[in-house]
Amino acid sequence: MQFSDWISFLFFGWGLPFSLYVLFQVVAPLLAEGKYRALAMVPVPIMCIVVVVTFFSYQANSNLWPIWLILVSPFMLLYLMLVLGFGLRNSKRP
Repeated sequence: MQFSDWISFLFFGWGLPFSLYVLFQVVAPLLAEGKYRALAMVPVPIMCIVVVVTFFSYQANSNLWPIWLILVSPFMLLYLMLVLGFGLRNSKRP
């Protein structure tokens, strides 16, 4: 894959949920407090495994190399959005 193909994949195609997940994974622990900060870190080991599997599948020239990334990223993104939403909502209460 050329660099332009990677950009298209990560920002305009099937990889967009993964790119948004990475953004939320960086922002969520910074904005959340208490138990919500800990809950925001739950997807990290799962996504590390997914990235490793994706990398080795790509190296093996598998035609389904991004499948785990495509299938798991939206769920982890939704999870982080919910954790961040509940965390911000509960932190604003006196």
